[in-house]
Amino acid sequence: MKVPTQSIEGVAVDAKRSCAVLTDEEIPYFLDGVSNWEPELIGKRVVVTGEVVEVTYQPDSSGLQKQEIKSSYKLIKSPKYRLASGNEVK
Repeated sequence: MKVPTQSIEGVAVDAKRSCAVLTDEEIPYFLDGVSNWEPELIGKRVVVTGEVVEVTYQPDSSGLQKQEIKSSYKLIKSPKYRLASGNEVK
């Protein structure tokens, strides 16, 4: 089943797992395959468009302890982003 494309607007922030857009409701949406924002975008309002999916925590079966997100989170697949003012960035 194809996931519909959505546009999410918020502030560009870098996080441990990848970069994210933080909405006005303070919900982070992580960008799949994008490790960090360009420095000139951090802290600016952006619009990110892509397939939004909720990823559910799956514990590592190896038994090794590692730092992980142990709750579900929102992930934007195939993200395209631009400044919220309408200037194309990528």
